[in-house]
Amino acid sequence: MKCKKSFPALLALCCALLSCSDTDTEIPSQVTAPVHLVQAFNLRAAENPDVLDADIIGEISDTAIVLYSPTLLPHTHLVPEIRLAAGTDLQLNGLSYEFASPVDFSEPLMLRVTAPDGSWQTLPVLFSQFTGLPVVYLNTEKHVPITSKTQYSSATISVHTGGNTSPAAWNMEEKPLQARGRGYSTWMAPKKPYKLKFGKKTGLLDMPAAKTWALLANYLDRTKLRTSTAFYLGRLSNLEWMPGGRFVELFVNGEHQGNYFLCELIKEGDNRLNIGKDAYVLEVDQATRLDADDVFSQTRRCLFNIKEPAVLYGSDGYEWIRNQVNLCEDVLYGAFFLDPQKGYRKYIDLDSFVDWYLINEITRNNDAVFWSSCYMHVAPGGKLKMGPLWDFDLAFGNYEANNSYIPEGFWVRRAPWISRMWEDSVFVAAVRRRFDYFKECLPLVYRHIDREAELIRASVGADEKVWHTMNRSFGVTYYIWGNFDAEVSFVKRFLSERMQWLDENIPTSVSF
Repeated sequence: MKCKKSFPALLALCCALLSCSDTDTEIPSQVTAPVHLVQAFNLRAAENPDVLDADIIGEISDTAIVLYSPTLLPHTHLVPEIRLAAGTDLQLNGLSYEFASPVDFSEPLMLRVTAPDGSWQTLPVLFSQFTGLPVVYLNTEKHVPITSKTQYSSATISVHTGGNTSPAAWNMEEKPLQARGRGYSTWMAPKKPYKLKFGKKTGLLDMPAAKTWALLANYLDRTKLRTSTAFYLGRLSNLEWMPGGRFVELFVNGEHQGNYFLCELIKEGDNRLNIGKDAYVLEVDQATRLDADDVFSQTRRCLFNIKEPAVLYGSDGYEWIRNQVNLCEDVLYGAFFLDPQKGYRKYIDLDSFVDWYLINEITRNNDAVFWSSCYMHVAPGGKLKMGPLWDFDLAFGNYEANNSYIPEGFWVRRAPWISRMWEDSVFVAAVRRRFDYFKECLPLVYRHIDREAELIRASVGADEKVWHTMNRSFGVTYYIWGNFDAEVSFVKRFLSERMQWLDENIPTSVSF
């Protein structure tokens, strides 16, 4: 009978074989208790008087040396205090280190210590400051406040990771751009969301280059995690493209504004929704929410804001997309809507509608009943597709109206178009099949929430000092849990209970 040896057993066997070799030569080995070799790694205020007001004491473990500054420092060229065991040799990034000389802690640092007997240890030196998130500095010309959603302000932007726990490539020196407010109800909140526009395509953090970006405030979401979690579900789906985003600290004209989600906007382009210059991006919206320069078309049931390309009323492009959405709706609600050759599936992409519907239903997204932020796209000769996803700050039980805080009950199913599709057994069967897929993905989603929660924990605390939202009633949210951990736990509990209810109520077999 064969048995499998565990890795530790194999490692022990290899060591035993080495000890029984024909030579007495000892092979230097990596030690597992670095605290014996590295006795201290600190940043002393006395050695860095122009930067530090207080000492930073490094935490030394068997995997890393961790240094943390609770405040933002003017620069990161600092002189470390390093104490080693007697006779120990030290290298930083492969070079001998001259004690009491400054080190750039914005760059990755690897410390290697070698004992007199030849044993050695490598340890990364991890340095972070403030909340550990990248810091975005947005400064307008003459520090004039950004007060308009329609008029851009001239400004500059720079990004600093503040340490070496994020890639150095994320740092960006000051660049010019234009900035204005964005959003509808979110613009009315004290913490403002912003739209950024560069003169040429510019990458931010690890996201590909584009001209326009959004800084989402997530003021009504005490976890700050709802939109990023929905976007994660989108990346698990069949939707064609999902906006990328990163949590950052935002300073506007020198004032800390708290935690923001810096993310890509829904735009056609090579690095965004790559569907071709002749394709159309639409948003189902409401007349009361439109800007003065928006161009829209209205069917019997929906208003379609034409986001891209720019068209004029009465132009060929406008008439084409107006006719296309009317055709889709007329066929969907027509007598032959189930016909395999002439029915709605000839014009509408079933897979994208199913996944878009499910993600919005699973999260019980209040606006997804074809009220607002419901995006579609279509290229000439192709089918109308749903997506990308957008705007989930009032999802996951974060809204009082419409019983949206209750995990039971269908909600998005009642939306125009979607309610009609529920009369199609092919659509319902696809909904069940894809729901089972998302149910299998739940452990990944919970892991994402936990990972992101730890990432932004300190940032949410700093945000709370500015905006004091944890115990505030916004007039739209039902629950107030009072602290970050309880808020995150509610999101996970709501998701779990919601999935259980949907699992029990989405038909497993369909016969119309």
